Amino acid sequence: MDTYHISGGNRLEGSCRVNGAKNAVLPILAASLMGKGGSRIKNCPGLSDVYAMISILESTGCAIDFKSGIIDISPKNIQNAEISEELMSSLRSSIFLMGPMLAVCGEFTAGYPGGCAIGSRPIDMHIYALRILGAEIEETDGKIRCRSGRLTGGEIKFPAVSVGATENAMMAAALAQGTTVIKNAAREPEIAELERFLNCMGASVKGAGTGTITIEGRKDLQGCEFSVMPDRIEAGTILAAVAATGGEVLLTEAPVREMKNITKVLRKSGCHVHGEGSFIYMKAPKRLRSAGYIETNPYPGFPTDMQSQIMTLMCVSEGSGVICENIFEQRFQTAPYLKKMGADIRIDGKYAFIKGKEKLFGARLRAEDLRGGAALVIAALCAQGESYIENVCLIDRGYDKLDMMLKNLGANIQRIKEE
Repeated sequence: MDTYHISGGNRLEGSCRVNGAKNAVLPILAASLMGKGGSRIKNCPGLSDVYAMISILESTGCAIDFKSGIIDISPKNIQNAEISEELMSSLRSSIFLMGPMLAVCGEFTAGYPGGCAIGSRPIDMHIYALRILGAEIEETDGKIRCRSGRLTGGEIKFPAVSVGATENAMMAAALAQGTTVIKNAAREPEIAELERFLNCMGASVKGAGTGTITIEGRKDLQGCEFSVMPDRIEAGTILAAVAATGGEVLLTEAPVREMKNITKVLRKSGCHVHGEGSFIYMKAPKRLRSAGYIETNPYPGFPTDMQSQIMTLMCVSEGSGVICENIFEQRFQTAPYLKKMGADIRIDGKYAFIKGKEKLFGARLRAEDLRGGAALVIAALCAQGESYIENVCLIDRGYDKLDMMLKNLGANIQRIKEE
């Protein structure tokens, strides 16, 4: 497994283009199974999760070509409705295939999805939604077996907000007979992006981005050409890295509107942030101040995917702060490594109490999950001395060449390849 070697202390500055959104492209790739004639998806990041999804789709019989950020996908030769345990376990988002495969093939068999160990992420709401649409689903011998005739629209009322289950239900309902109404739907920008893609293929989806989504089922959908929105979490991570080093940056192709909950926290930390059009300019002070109290919540609340990065900022800010993690119970795995670097953090259940220190110190670290790994990179960038971050493969799941992006801003970071 590769390792990052980082010499801290360099002030990051310059400009950086934001890549396509991981959390948008994965469900879009799954949905492309439903478009006759094939689709072209542009602005796709070269993430290990994207390559994992491509491998899964190819195993069903799809023809896929991925070059220079463009994925051409043809689903006309789908023959296999069973995904191996090995492929499913490589990617949490593999669960997105349940809805499209049922809608197209009338069956789907697979093992359980994998992903980062950040807490319990059951698939019961995915199953609940698809059963309402008419699917017969069994969970036996460590596998999920699904069958259906043509799916039928219905009312889906989620007991709790779930991004993945909302997206699965939207995709399945797009080819169901009749009308489907999804209540207590997730409101993330990536949900609205999936609506745009489905409608580009000829679906009738309305209300994405609100708590109620209505889908009028179509008999078939056609392939289309579509460009994926920029990644708000990647953009937030770069801003956090620049802020930690007292730097200055201009982000281009940035999702300004969708990042208001992130830029608000950076302003509370003393950064000057200005967003206009598709540009975000930020200049950080020499010493950040604590953002105070932050709690993660479903969108439009503060995103759990940025919690670890902001924890790192609080560790080097003036004053004390508190983070309340409401989404995943294992999102504080980064804390022991930050403490190893000299941070003052106390964890009590879903709360992290942080007293800012003037300096962190380089150490040997290990990424335990995707966003936590990015947070350790930020810590190493502003620390005194050298750090080594192992298990970089987890960071690759959500960032396309993060080391090169940071190096272009002036970071002293090297990737050590392991045989």
